[in-house]
Formats: sequence, structure tokens, C-alpha cells
Amino acid sequence: MRPLRLRYGARFRVAPLLTVVDPARFAALGRAGEAGLAYLFDRQLADADVIALNKADAVDPALSAAVRTALASLHPGTPLLTYSARTGAGLPALAETLTGRADAVHLPAPADPIAPADPAVHAGSAAPAPPRVPAVPGVPGAGAGRDRDLVIDYDRYAAAEARLAWLNHTAEVRAPHSAAGFPSARWAATLLAELTAGAALVGHAKVHLTAPDGRTTKASAVGDGRAPAVDADGGAMRSARVLVNARLACPAAELDAALAAAVRAADARAGAATSATAPPAAFHPAYPRPVHRLPATAPPPVTSR
Repeated sequence: MRPLRLRYGARFRVAPLLTVVDPARFAALGRAGEAGLAYLFDRQLADADVIALNKADAVDPALSAAVRTALASLHPGTPLLTYSARTGAGLPALAETLTGRADAVHLPAPADPIAPADPAVHAGSAAPAPPRVPAVPGVPGAGAGRDRDLVIDYDRYAAAEARLAWLNHTAEVRAPHSAAGFPSARWAATLLAELTAGAALVGHAKVHLTAPDGRTTKASAVGDGRAPAVDADGGAMRSARVLVNARLACPAAELDAALAAAVRAADARAGAATSATAPPAAFHPAYPRPVHRLPATAPPPVTSR
């Protein structure tokens, strides 16, 4: 954001950086005892200009209130909005925050950064309960926003990223034995239930099917005991292009094997047959090397004698 504002500030207004939080996932991360992933999650929150709490329609009000209290404590000064992507509640305020004037979220004017910032190790703080929410490590001055430097221990950040296997997979699903087609929602829900049934902590798992006539089925799961949610049901499909996107805390090879087994289970349950031009190929992110990172405050100019 800082290079954009520095070099193109006269032509563009850079909208606030938004971090979206699932309250149940926030709480589950603490229960899982994943201090490394909690650190990664916290740095994403600290970097936000605005924190948005999603799924207002699906979360117990007591949990939502506890998460809001925890976020306000961990990241004071960062605007916090609550909304529901499913029902639309709170979306007008969120849209206004992102598309309205920058001062609507009290963002300061940009500085003129030049040199890179140095990472550092920092201490942690705990979130309140009940209900229990994660003891996410924070730092003094958390809620960095765009004009305060975010302190990052890159060794710790990289170790947390390495815990997560990332997967993007494309395949074709067909109904070889039924003129009516296969039930696409059943196929998607079965695949996600099988994929997230293991012991691995699930960041997210999403499936999107598109039929040749444009109908779509979309389902998602976060692996915290809730059944996969079918957000759009395109009905029976003779064929469909499927996209699978997932992040699980496990070795990449295990995620590949788990997806292959989940596809077999989904095919058996829905009477479908799936083929792909390439097998699943999960990966782990590389060590972060932010060579273009700029500080909030420029160093004093160098003068010659």
C-alpha cells in the first residue's frame, strides 16, 4: 500500500486493508493450541486498517461478543465491523468503509517511506473468556494499520506458514450412469466432510462446481465440528468443472492423499466419476522475503559536505 500511495497517491485512493474474521474459527484456533498459527493470524489482524467479523447470522451472540472484546483488546484503535455475507446484514456499512472517504475509518495521511524496516521478536498477550477465545500473541502498538510499522518475526511467521499445506485443484465431474445427472450439492458436501474429518487443523476448504449451462454449486467447511455449508445449490448436473481450494495444517503429501480419498467418497455417494488432467499438488509457502517493504516514517535525508 505504501508504494502505491507514495508513487500514485495523486491518481488513486488506496482503500482500507480489510481482514475478515470467522468468530468460531478464531475461538477454535485457541483451543487447538496452535501458538504458531495464532501468531500468523494475529499479524494479519495487526496489519488491518479494518477488522470485519463475518457470519453474524450463524454465531452464538455470547461468542460474538467475546471475540469482539478480545479483538478490541488485542488491536485497540482498529475499527471493528460485524456483518453477514449470507444475509447481507451489515454489508452497507462495510461497503461504505471500503468505498467511501478514507477519513471514514480515521486513516492518517501517507508518509514518504524510503528504506526497509527491520523485523523483531515480540511478546504475547491473552484474550478474555468465557467463552474461550485464543491467547493470540500481540505486541505493543498492535493494530498497525498502514502508517505504523508492523513488527514481524519472519522466522516465526515462516514456521507458521510452513505448517499449512495449500491446495488448488481442478477436475471434471460427470454422471456416467444417470441421464438426470449427479446431485452436485451432495457431491460437494461429501467431499468436504471427508477432507476435513481428520485430525489436521483446517484453515478452510472450499468447493465450487460449474455446469456447462452456468449453474453453480458452492460449499465450504472450516473443520470445527460443523457440517459443511452449502451456500449455493445448482442441483443435478450431467457434468461440471470443479475447483477445490484448501488450507490444512498437515504435510502437503497428506493433503493430496486426503483429497484423492475424499473425491472417491464423493463419487461413490453421488454416483459420479471424477477425472483430472493432473493429480492434486499441495505446497507449502516459501520463506517471506519482503524486499519492497517500506517504513511508515522516512529516515532523515543524507547531506553531503
